Amino acid sequence: MAKTFVAEGDALVLLNQNEEAVDTYATAENIYWNNYKENMKNVYEISNMYFAAAKASCTLPKKF
Repeated sequence: MAKTFVAEGDALVLLNQNEEAVDTYATAENIYWNNYKENMKNVYEISNMYFAAAKASCTLPKKF
């Protein structure tokens, strides 16, 4: 299920909807954390998701 949210986030980035993409990546992160917190065998997938989320968030205005 997390892969679905990552794919949606990737699609949103392509549409320049970066704020929505970051929210979608956050949902994927929560799913990954709940599923893999004891077994990080899919760390490659998670690393790719974090990289994509970081790139998308760089275009957003800073909120303090």
